Amino acid sequence: MSEIRDTLMAGDAFAALAFHEEADPSRQRSAHVRETIVGVAERKFLDFGYDAVSTHEISKEAGVPQSLIRYHFGAKIGLWQAAMDAYFGRFRNDFHARITALSGLDDASFLRGVIGFIASWPASNYPYIQKAMAEINRDDADMLGWLAARHIQPIYRVVTQILAGGQRAGLVRDVPLPNLYYILFLASSIFGLSDEIGLVTGVDATAESFEKDHAQAVISLLMR
Repeated sequence: MSEIRDTLMAGDAFAALAFHEEADPSRQRSAHVRETIVGVAERKFLDFGYDAVSTHEISKEAGVPQSLIRYHFGAKIGLWQAAMDAYFGRFRNDFHARITALSGLDDASFLRGVIGFIASWPASNYPYIQKAMAEINRDDADMLGWLAARHIQPIYRVVTQILAGGQRAGLVRDVPLPNLYYILFLASSIFGLSDEIGLVTGVDATAESFEKDHAQAVISLLMR
């Protein structure tokens, strides 16, 4: 059994990892419309950034009146926050489920499962997320502060607790945890370079085999 996993799952950080958006009972009948708007907004904001996207553009692509955006989200910033909740909430819940599923393993196998999951998740869940995050870091301190407090910090606490446990067990390289955390997450940005990788190396970076090879490469780099 993984002592790292058991210790993590008994703590508050793991319990706070799962994301559950508060539902508004008065608007449950129009929940499908809200989900449609958020789905379009998530893609638009991640692809083009906050300033380059208008609520008119989102309402048109979603096929709904713009007044429904005001009804569900208030101002444009409310829609952006809902879109970020959708993306990062999906990662948090997938990560929570992955940790839960990695039962009955020793510490080394658990660490390999966690590192491989993080290193490859963007491949099928928006591979350009690091580009979008760089733009948020550059453009608006208030938006970044909201995103960090609501989503990034809960993820950071769990991941660094796992990596610290791995270091204590002599399984993870002795690198400062903030550096190790960002090395791991930035490694997933490789999937946003699939066109370049194909042109330079002739390798199909969208293939499942590449995703598995990349996960194993990151595991080999971070673990002893």
